[in-house]
Amino acid sequence: MIQMHISLGFYVLLGLCIFGAAAVYRVSRQRLPLKLSRFDGREHFSLKALHDNFYPRYEMETFAELWSEIASAVEVPPGLMRPTDKFEGEL
Repeated sequence: MIQMHISLGFYVLLGLCIFGAAAVYRVSRQRLPLKLSRFDGREHFSLKALHDNFYPRYEMETFAELWSEIASAVEVPPGLMRPTDKFEGEL
């Protein structure tokens, strides 16, 4: 009997976690167009141009990997991000 309650509780908790994750994903997908609209009119730079203009002292391969990782995390195309963007604002 106790084993059944533990299993039931586990599945209820698992279901709530899945539902919560799906809800967060759906809300973030709905907000993405609004977020990207902040960058309307901004010139798209290549990773090489970003590197050469803002971070020339860093190795290109390392810069490209880190810049792309940050862009992926904040869901903004890497060519639209700038070093002056703030996480509480643009990103």
